[in-house]
Amino acid sequence: GIGKEIAFAFAEAGAKGVLCADIKDDAATKIAKESKGLAASPKFEAVGVAVDIANAHSVQSMVDVALKKFGRIDCLVNAAGVPVVPFHMTSEEDFRRVFGVNARGSFLLSKAIIHVVSAMAFGAGPCKVLYITAQHALLGITRASGKLSKHDSTTTQW
Repeated sequence: GIGKEIAFAFAEAGAKGVLCADIKDDAATKIAKESKGLAASPKFEAVGVAVDIANAHSVQSMVDVALKKFGRIDCLVNAAGVPVVPFHMTSEEDFRRVFGVNARGSFLLSKAIIHVVSAMAFGAGPCKVLYITAQHALLGITRASGKLSKHDSTTTQW
């Protein structure tokens, strides 16, 4: 729901438009349509697209749609996530899926992005080993790519 709320906030704030993306095309289209109803500007445009952020070709297709529709990308917010299961019930497929979305997906989107990192990136908790590990990976990508502000207290200065 974080990505949906961000799309709504952009619409309400007067953005030119938003591209809403989800692994499910119908979910992305629904959010795009709902954001139009909240738009501060009558010229606001919204489009929904299906994307698998763990797949480079899918990410590039999403970028192509954004560029065709809006001419440029000013901001890209990655708020993708997947449900997780307790560690003792975790399969190799669960591991692949969580890392595909949270780590590989973030890597593929990292050229022009705002990373939404869970508080779990800074700690740990029970029954969320995969999610926490993937969030730590996302924090590492964010730090290593220089995406954190120099004024951010979590940034390690080298």
